[in-house]
Amino acid sequence: MQPPFFLYRLCRPGRVPIRACGAVLAAWAAIGADGPNTKGMLGDGTLYVGAYSRQILAIDEATEKITRIPLKTGFPISVRISDDNSRLYALNSDFERFEIVDVASRQSVDTFTLSEPGRKARVMGFAIEPAQRLLAIAVRTAVKMRDRFQIEPATLLLYDLTQKKVIRSVPWPGDDEPHHYMNMRFSPDGKLLYVFLHAVQIYDTSTLAQVDKWEFSRPIEPGLGRGSLGSADETNDETGFLTGLFTVEDPVQHRRLLGVGRVDLAHRSVDYFPLGPTPEPTVRLDFTLAPDRTHAYILYEDIGIYQLWVVDVREHRVLQKVQFDGRPRMALRTSTNGKFIYIFEAGNTIDLYDAVGFKYLRTVTLDTDMTYNSFHVVPSRQGRGSRESVSAAAAAAQPSTAEPDRTIAASASPSPRPPRPPDEEPVKPNEGFPVTSDIVKQKCASCHPADEKGRLARISFRRTTPEGWEATIKRMVSLDGVKIEPADAHEVLRYLADRQGLAPEEAMPAAFEAERRLIEYHYAGDKDTERTCTACHSMGRVISQRRTRQEWDLVIAMHRGYYPLVDVQAFRRLGPEHPETGGDAHPGDSPPPDSRASDNRHPMDKAVAHLSTAFPLLSSEWTAWSATMRPPRIEGRWALSGYQAGKGPVFGQVVIKPQGGADKAAFTTESTITYARTGRTSTRRGRVLVYTGFQWRGRSQDSGPVSSTGANGDGTASAAPDDWREVLFIDRDWQHAGGRWFTGAYDEFGIDVRLARVGADPIVLGVAQPLIKAGASGQELRLFGANLPARLSPGDLDVGAGITVDRIVSATPDQLTVSVSVDQAAAPGRRSLFIAGATGDASVTVYAVIDFIKVRPDAGLARVGGANFPKQFQQFEAVAYANGPDGLPETQDDVELGPVEASWKLEEFTATYQDDDKAFVGTIDETSGLFTPNLDGPNPKRRNGTNNTGDVWVVATLPSPPSRGDSNSGGVARPLKGRAHLLVTLPLYIKWSRSEISQ
Repeated sequence: MQPPFFLYRLCRPGRVPIRACGAVLAAWAAIGADGPNTKGMLGDGTLYVGAYSRQILAIDEATEKITRIPLKTGFPISVRISDDNSRLYALNSDFERFEIVDVASRQSVDTFTLSEPGRKARVMGFAIEPAQRLLAIAVRTAVKMRDRFQIEPATLLLYDLTQKKVIRSVPWPGDDEPHHYMNMRFSPDGKLLYVFLHAVQIYDTSTLAQVDKWEFSRPIEPGLGRGSLGSADETNDETGFLTGLFTVEDPVQHRRLLGVGRVDLAHRSVDYFPLGPTPEPTVRLDFTLAPDRTHAYILYEDIGIYQLWVVDVREHRVLQKVQFDGRPRMALRTSTNGKFIYIFEAGNTIDLYDAVGFKYLRTVTLDTDMTYNSFHVVPSRQGRGSRESVSAAAAAAQPSTAEPDRTIAASASPSPRPPRPPDEEPVKPNEGFPVTSDIVKQKCASCHPADEKGRLARISFRRTTPEGWEATIKRMVSLDGVKIEPADAHEVLRYLADRQGLAPEEAMPAAFEAERRLIEYHYAGDKDTERTCTACHSMGRVISQRRTRQEWDLVIAMHRGYYPLVDVQAFRRLGPEHPETGGDAHPGDSPPPDSRASDNRHPMDKAVAHLSTAFPLLSSEWTAWSATMRPPRIEGRWALSGYQAGKGPVFGQVVIKPQGGADKAAFTTESTITYARTGRTSTRRGRVLVYTGFQWRGRSQDSGPVSSTGANGDGTASAAPDDWREVLFIDRDWQHAGGRWFTGAYDEFGIDVRLARVGADPIVLGVAQPLIKAGASGQELRLFGANLPARLSPGDLDVGAGITVDRIVSATPDQLTVSVSVDQAAAPGRRSLFIAGATGDASVTVYAVIDFIKVRPDAGLARVGGANFPKQFQQFEAVAYANGPDGLPETQDDVELGPVEASWKLEEFTATYQDDDKAFVGTIDETSGLFTPNLDGPNPKRRNGTNNTGDVWVVATLPSPPSRGDSNSGGVARPLKGRAHLLVTLPLYIKWSRSEISQ
């Protein structure tokens, strides 16, 4: 085992004598690979750890023996322990089911839920009464109705553990609404309930009425400023107290100060002392209090920087900061005797450190990953410190005399129903589309009843793309149990996509979504809406929808019904709005200049208000298009031009024929395409369906034998599968179409395609290699097209000023090769190429020198795979540039010359110290720039056994381009380099985008 990083830091020159360093390192080597034996030294208590193996692990500190406690409800998302340490209360990951574990017998003794069929009561926080007669629970219920979710208001309730029923329930009484993972606790006598939100709300448990409110956001003391509670740990604290990190902002200089505060709940006071400036927002801090309460420990986590701070609670100062070799997402607790520190979370290891000097001792490796919010260190004696009196006080307390609330069933969700559910809201008379399809009414009307105008609930009040309707039908089948045959599903999809689709002007801004392009898209319409929606998926999925205001509300409700954590992740704030970011504000933040004028709506409410205005159900574009829409007449021969990253220009033709039968928008295709760089030609046959009069959705396969050199002629057959999807958009005149053909497990391989209908006139499509050198003669250009004239003279071609067509080398109907000369003084830049009598768009680029290169894309994404999940590859290209008239690179007048052939390699992107991602993430082809990721799954050869993920630099090198004015390649110049960032991440374990609309 290698010595930890802090030992190397200690032994740097000038720190300690060399002999001392040698002795330290020798002692470390003598310890052995497993580290020192600490068994019997950690204490006499027990660690209780929630595990993804659907268990709670009980780890004996003295022997490190593990006892497994199986859980009937699955793996826990949160585990809390009673004040007398006698029972564990585990909340399942669905936030609905509780399980109670007896610590003495180490067995599950009870389970219960507040949910019932069709009503999902999600727990946002809970507290255990000291006497363990009651649980206080904050609940929000999602009601699944026939065709929608209804999200009910939050509720505060008391659950009687003996009677196994809700005995008291009230609508959430406080000003601050509850949220997941909220902190709740009872007073020692059980008479009060403290709820920690933006303020501490205090409730009388006999009535659940709010009796007081303690504003944390007010200054802790005059002149000190506003405060906010951060990480806290109740393991070793006294009952009625809470010690943790506080951030305050001084009211004069507005500097944020980090300190430790001890909260006295009974007296509503905070004993605070500062430690220093608050770290940057990227830094994660975790706090724990030592058993003797004289010391505390802070875990500091930043990218590549991990430190342990030792705090003297009595002297109010930081005693020591030790940097160590950590890992992302850590938490800490102390052993029961206070001599050792446990570092855990986000994995299956618990690292042991000496509390004095923070010396690494060894690692305990579990055979399962731990869950969050589930790690407890429990001493062998009853109680925790001065909490020993809690059990006796609870036993002496009088039994509860509160009468049960007879209006609440034992297993019923207590949330009150709103007086008017969403399906009873009035519909505007001019909105909604009557459904005339018998198959749609037959398959859908049982859950989506029709009104007097023939409008089906929900369905008639939405428009979207074929992919959008397909996703809805699949969700109905998978989650709602709809029984429908594929042929019927296809007919339903065709009707809805045609009758309630998008107009061309509406579909094009979201075309990247259907084309499966991996791009960095920024929605300019409203930054708050973009922030809310892109927390989970692309904005393209949103802007390809058109809905009524009520429907946008119901979409929000659907998300909240299926995904309980969406409120925390995006939809709702946990407090007031941050004046600058629009997200959650910290209580220590300065308020906006005029708090009364700030918009305190939740993000989801802002999004609905914007979307219902920007993307309404009815639009002038749809009115115009639906009036003229008809099946397109696209049969015939079409010329194809395109570009595939890493492969270069692609040219060919597509012959389209009607499929026959009643469907006038179904076609068959036969495509012949040629990769201009290599000359490889392939023939593909496929089938196309056209939706909404212009949306081409097809699928094709290569009809020829698979080459030994791969599907693309360069050995990448395994990377690029043979089955290709086609998404094109047909122009209104039926003369052109454009879009993307793509393949790959993540749709990462693709050709940007443009089609032009072929008639009698010649068409110019493009040039195989468009770069031509200034001052050079005899340069050959190979042009591709359709119906190219067999007899051409050099004068029939015009390539622009400074370029002379010397002769016609060869000519066929689809290819033309010419020889050109370029003047030395020809201006760099792109030149359009014209042939007499021909249409189309082709160009060449003149250059004198390549001044610099860039790598495209500048930020790539790949996913490990090959063992359990498929790989996601990433193709890179080097693009050459010339400085513009100002002679400077990276300015607005730079001239893009086009892709060039470069050599490729990976370099370490040092996101952390001692970074080693380059050795594990995968490899890049030295000539093609195609990155192939490594296998998925944990790698035992990596530190901490992590996956083969990470980030690296992708570096392209163009060797010694000729200098300006030199017409041969012997010019003296340094190699040009460009680089891009590549993130290699985990597979998509669930993929929702598998489309069948072209089948």
